[in-house]
Amino acid sequence: MLTVESIGKLVASGKQWDAMDPLVKARLLIAPLFMRKSDLDAIRDELRKIQGMAKLDTNEWVSMLAIAVDGYDGRIHTDKVLQSIPIVKETLDEVIELAGSIDPMAYRPVEEEYLTDSILSDMGAPVRCSIEREGDDTGHTHFKVRDPKDVVGTEMPAQHSKPPLGSNGFDRKRDRGAGLVPMDSKKLKSSSLFINPKSKPLSRQLQSKQAVQQHQKKKKAAVLDITAIQQARAVNEQRRKDLETQKEKEKERQAKERVDNALAEKQAKEERKRMMKEAEKKKKEMQKQKAKEERARVAEEAKAAKKKEALEKKKKKPTVEPVDPSDVRAALERAGIRADIRSRGNFKVLDEKDVSYFKQLLGAGSVVYQNAFDLEGYNRDWLGKYRGNSSLVLKPKSTDEVSHVLNYCHEHSIALAPQGGNTGLVGGSVPVFDEVVLSMSRMNTIHAFDEISGVVECDAGCVLEDIDQFLLQKGYTVPLDLGAKGSCQIGGNVATNAGGLRFLRYGSLHGSVLGLEVVLPNGEVLDQNTSVRKDNTGYDLKQLFIGSEGTLGVITKVALMCPQEPKSIHLCYLACPTFSLVTEVLKLAKKELGEILAAFEYLDQESVDIAVDTLSLRNPLGTNDERMYYIVLETRGSHHGHDAEKVEQFLELCMSKGVVSDGTIAQDATQSKAIWELRESVTEALRVKGATYKYDVSVPIYQMDDVVQETRERLRNQPDCLVVGYGHVADNNLHLNISVPKYSDAIRDMLEPWIYTKVTSLGGSISAEHGIGQMKSAALARTKPKNALHLMRDLKKTIDPKGIMNPYKIFTTL
Repeated sequence: MLTVESIGKLVASGKQWDAMDPLVKARLLIAPLFMRKSDLDAIRDELRKIQGMAKLDTNEWVSMLAIAVDGYDGRIHTDKVLQSIPIVKETLDEVIELAGSIDPMAYRPVEEEYLTDSILSDMGAPVRCSIEREGDDTGHTHFKVRDPKDVVGTEMPAQHSKPPLGSNGFDRKRDRGAGLVPMDSKKLKSSSLFINPKSKPLSRQLQSKQAVQQHQKKKKAAVLDITAIQQARAVNEQRRKDLETQKEKEKERQAKERVDNALAEKQAKEERKRMMKEAEKKKKEMQKQKAKEERARVAEEAKAAKKKEALEKKKKKPTVEPVDPSDVRAALERAGIRADIRSRGNFKVLDEKDVSYFKQLLGAGSVVYQNAFDLEGYNRDWLGKYRGNSSLVLKPKSTDEVSHVLNYCHEHSIALAPQGGNTGLVGGSVPVFDEVVLSMSRMNTIHAFDEISGVVECDAGCVLEDIDQFLLQKGYTVPLDLGAKGSCQIGGNVATNAGGLRFLRYGSLHGSVLGLEVVLPNGEVLDQNTSVRKDNTGYDLKQLFIGSEGTLGVITKVALMCPQEPKSIHLCYLACPTFSLVTEVLKLAKKELGEILAAFEYLDQESVDIAVDTLSLRNPLGTNDERMYYIVLETRGSHHGHDAEKVEQFLELCMSKGVVSDGTIAQDATQSKAIWELRESVTEALRVKGATYKYDVSVPIYQMDDVVQETRERLRNQPDCLVVGYGHVADNNLHLNISVPKYSDAIRDMLEPWIYTKVTSLGGSISAEHGIGQMKSAALARTKPKNALHLMRDLKKTIDPKGIMNPYKIFTTL
């Protein structure tokens, strides 16, 4: 039985509310219905000590039960009472079920009910307030629930005595503390607990012990049912938890399986990739090994063939015989060249086997063989002065093909003559004898252009004007300009270190060329094709090939630094009475025009007259009875107004000083083109007029016209001999030209070696921009210091030990 002492023991045990037996929970909740106020005051604190019941308001609980007992419909809605207590739902459901099975008044809408002593003892205390004790023959004590108005004057047994009730049956001060004062009508209406006060009193009593026992059985059965329900619920809850656990494990397993599958797939993919790489590596190794074996086989065969050939040479005459020196001399004499080259050299004569190899390597369309008409343009130079006898022209399309050609020629000692646009003036691009011509015309691709740095990368066979047109679309231009720009190739320009009209502004190709790709005589590719401007890592090897004229290797690619196309261009055509005034104009131009001065060319009266008379061109200043020196002056800048003002001030200064007698400024592109055409057409006019002895030399500026005048004086008595002088005066570059009806020994002997000696004595150079070629090889030997010549020869022998690259050029002999 639940008493203050038993509850105290329960509290002392430390049991929590959630861990208590559901029957004990129900007894704890229903016990206040049967307890006295003094007991309630003592037990309230004990109840609150139970963990989980801290929020239980005992007074409110007792008050609600009292209202339920004294309610209006005769039943106690224990489930609604329990719902007002702040406990968890699961515990609430259990208590409702137990309360319904224990409390005989919980769910029974009968008029009378009964309570036995055993039930009351189970509840923990006798009924209070509205329950009346009665006796019967069975010896049991019965309690009868009466209407609250009948309770007035009723006394409880002595052991449960309490103060007398008020006149209306309630002592409000006492009963309010005990929770027995009924709520007012508003509270009753709003409360979820009510009992109809008009219900009939419970008058039926137990008549026999069997009835009591039957009730006890029902009670026990109800408890058992509740236990079964609880067990079933526990089983279901466990099953639910097991199912959730199983689901979670299944999810984890599936997730792990997905991760494992993904990992396995990744590993399989990596394994496949690794296997493919290994297979590719093995394939490449096999190919390399096969190629190595093939090279070894070919080398062995070549070695055996050489050995066999050497044995045969001992028995027979050599298969490659030198050309008769007299024939060579005669050919050179016919071409107007001194017979300084004594022998063809011990190079192999081409046979059908060689031609077959080249056709197989390059394709039949890239080989020209024994076709006199097609070979003519490759064997003769632009002036018609130098002529070779090559029977084979090769036109490779890639660096790899050039490499294979050179490797074959190196192994078989076949001489080569690399050729670009064939616009040279010293015979450097045409064969002397039967060298194989290697034309670069089909390697003409522009590979890349950097719009930030202005560096263009292209093949050596690109035509200079094509590169310039490409760059103009990007806002840039090439740093050199030549009269032959429509046909010359950038590879040939670099190989001869061409200067041109823009040398004053942009300098030589030694500064503009940033990188080169070169195929060496043995077929090895030397990659120096960088696009960066600074590279201070040892010898600058690319400089060896700039101006080498194809004697050290074949240039296949070029990286060229290009300036931006100027926004403002002004062109002036001026006339001066004397050459000394030309130099005065040059000094004023450098001083007044400074950074925008781009070109300063001069032409003597004879140069202008031959261009006007031969090609029907017009002198922008008209005809003049007096002999004049003409100046072509160009400025290039970024601000039109600023540049125009500087040019006008410069011209005014020239006129005020009397250094210029006449002049004009081009007003549009058409006038500019006409002026430049006059300057660039002098060479063409000389070629049309007849044979020309051309000397491209460097001398001090103030002595340029002196050299021209001395040459005129030297040839004064020669009929039909015209001496003209023009050139890049600001670059010390004089183009001395002697026009004659045909080449002759007499004229040549009067000019050479006198002209070279004269230039050397003035501290100049026998070649300013055209190179040495065939024409000046003997002069180079006489004018260059011996130790410099020895070093050049040693370099040639080191890079080209067999001498197959453009032989007979630069050096008379190896």
